[in-house]
Amino acid sequence: MRISRLSKLLTLILAMELACSFGFAEKLPSFTGQIKGNDVNVRADSTASSEIIGKLNNGQLVEVIREAYDWYKIKLPEDSEILLYVSKELIEPLPEDKISPSSNISFGDAKVKTGRVLGNNVNIRLKPTVDSAVIGRINQNEVVKITQDKGQWYSIKPTAECYGWIHKKFVKKFIGQAATAPVKPTTSQIAKKDTITELAAGIQQNNSASTISTIEGIIKPCGRFFNRKGTHRLINKEGTYYLHGDKKTLDAVIGRKVEVTGNLIAYPKYKVIEIKNLKILE
Repeated sequence: MRISRLSKLLTLILAMELACSFGFAEKLPSFTGQIKGNDVNVRADSTASSEIIGKLNNGQLVEVIREAYDWYKIKLPEDSEILLYVSKELIEPLPEDKISPSSNISFGDAKVKTGRVLGNNVNIRLKPTVDSAVIGRINQNEVVKITQDKGQWYSIKPTAECYGWIHKKFVKKFIGQAATAPVKPTTSQIAKKDTITELAAGIQQNNSASTISTIEGIIKPCGRFFNRKGTHRLINKEGTYYLHGDKKTLDAVIGRKVEVTGNLIAYPKYKVIEIKNLKILE
């Protein structure tokens, strides 16, 4: 009896060690990858037989967060053609009057472009069915980009917590200037020498000054003028932050209190947030 118990204990310990070793083997420091080839399949799991989420093309950049055998787990790019689905009852379209007319899309009698999530751990699915694969999750008051009305579902663009798998042979490490570097001013914007100097100084210190931060405040437009530092501002007790993000989404939340998460870049005279996630606060 004692030998049997000892044998079971040793077996259990060995199984745990193997599980841990496989788990750690799959982890790696995240990096920016670049797609090699066109019509590259992004799948729901790390097997060639798993469902296809969508396709990416040569040169597109992806964030690689994990490795499993010959596969990379990636965050789905928001600017891709991939569409996912959320149950209508869990999304509240933002009021039409908060959205500029040029940003509206039409389905039925309603015109919406952005929506607010009404619950926590809401499933984002591959197809508009309750038994479809879960590709990601979103939480209450996060903002999503709605693209179509599909019966009892909305199709949306991928959010910051949507994931897929790509075979390693189609991904290479991206070597070059970070995609988050501020855009250089155009010729028409170059009005003052000190403005150019300030922007150049900001670009040089971009890597050292950029940190991931979460900040609350009220969204305000920047107005129309040359050399503006962002399309919108976030204002709170600490001051003003200029925002780089999807203009249509930010237009929809003007005047509302929000929580933004993204790269905070400290320039000599101002701060910029490159938005990764946005949540409306009640």
